[in-house]
Amino acid sequence: KGVIIGLTDKIFKLSNPRFHEKNFKLIIELLLDNCYPINFIFSTIINRIKSLIHNNLAPPLPPTSDTSKSFFVIPYIKGVSEHFKDVASNLNKSLAYAVPNKLNRFIKAHKDQLPRENLSNVIYKVPCCDCTASYVGQTGRQLKTRIKEHRSNVNGSSEQLSVVSLHRLEGHEFDWNEVIILDRESSFMRRSVSEMIHIIRQDNSLNVQRDTEKFDKIYL
Repeated sequence: KGVIIGLTDKIFKLSNPRFHEKNFKLIIELLLDNCYPINFIFSTIINRIKSLIHNNLAPPLPPTSDTSKSFFVIPYIKGVSEHFKDVASNLNKSLAYAVPNKLNRFIKAHKDQLPRENLSNVIYKVPCCDCTASYVGQTGRQLKTRIKEHRSNVNGSSEQLSVVSLHRLEGHEFDWNEVIILDRESSFMRRSVSEMIHIIRQDNSLNVQRDTEKFDKIYL
């Protein structure tokens, strides 16, 4: 929380008001890249801005002869973004919302979808054919490369056997043709966080405890 407050203070105390919108977008993206929950980011920024304005610590806006309407644009998060209305008003701007999930994220023209096994940067789930157990993993390489490693591990030495191989040696087999893609993320850090979230959400996970021991439950 102190990091967000410190960044907000720097924007208000050190930068010109005309750069506030750009700077807020920058720190929000930076915090999201470092796995801060978006609701926590917005609520902390809102409360800090209100505190600065209440204590008259925010710099006054410079006089301007420009009569055109200026907008303060933020991503729309229901129940959170609306609270920026007073903040935008104090900055002499109108509040506008940006839609994070634009249509072009889902509709790609003239691009054939890659086969599942050729996808990379994925979080995946391998279900067991004989019980409710499952294994969740992540890889930056093509999925088929990682699955091939899982399948061949059972032929290695006993010291190198994975939890997947140990489960197979108990008489179970995995449905290698029905591997489920749970998420895709190019950033290794965010991919690892997503992997931990999906491991915790499994009802009967084969993943060992240390896969999630450093994970803060605030992200669930």
